[in-house]
Amino acid sequence: MERLSTGARTLEKALDLLFSFDAATREQSLMQISRRFGFPPSTTRRLLKVMISRRLIEQDERTQLYRLGFGVMYLASLVRDGLDIRKIALPIMERLMSETGENIGLHELRDGKRVCVEKVESREVLRDTILIGDQFPAHCGATGKALLAFAPEEELQAYLKSRPLEALTPRTITDPKKLLVELAKVRRAGFAFSCGERVMDGLCAISAPIFESDGRVRYTLTITLTPFRLRAKGRERLVLAVRRAADEISRLLAASPTGRTALNTGGRAGRQPAHRAARG
Repeated sequence: MERLSTGARTLEKALDLLFSFDAATREQSLMQISRRFGFPPSTTRRLLKVMISRRLIEQDERTQLYRLGFGVMYLASLVRDGLDIRKIALPIMERLMSETGENIGLHELRDGKRVCVEKVESREVLRDTILIGDQFPAHCGATGKALLAFAPEEELQAYLKSRPLEALTPRTITDPKKLLVELAKVRRAGFAFSCGERVMDGLCAISAPIFESDGRVRYTLTITLTPFRLRAKGRERLVLAVRRAADEISRLLAASPTGRTALNTGGRAGRQPAHRAARG
């Protein structure tokens, strides 16, 4: 059996402590926790102090008992929102895959990365091999360009200033000025297109933004396929299909029970009707 490092053992203790709170044990004293796990009181106190600093645990000033803090609720809200978008998007993604026969991906902008959070895989032999959880620099490919194009101005500038633009292929845009010009085109068109900007085999991608009720874009819907199939199936038809699906997810997301009640058509550049999408 693999032996855990000191850091891993400490993390294991912290997680055991965190999960010791449940419906039957909402509050515990320092000595209760210490005895329950056989931790020395000094170790227990250090673990609690760190988790209090991250708001995962809080201490009642009057009773001195410990309970779960609001940091846990914050993390739970992120999970809930992620499940919400995936639950809403998946049936639409499956329908879009059936309609087009191509890979469909749902992506999120997270810490300067474009992260795949859901996918529906094509039955084609030659297809994108991206997996759920895979992440790439946000400027690489249609997906990232759609996310950056509709990001708040301060977030976009922070991204450009925080790192050099890495080239994943010779076609990746690495000049910040050229990228800004490209992003302006994406905002005007209402979708992003790329071919060979993320992977060397020349896969093409069309990505459309998904708008939340406040006009913010955190997710995009992307179709990937080979250049040959793009020409055979027609770029304009595929653009319309992707944008219509993204618009449908936007409407459903805005009406979901997490408090989004009305789709705001604002944002940095506003939205454009799907029937105008193919002119970009």
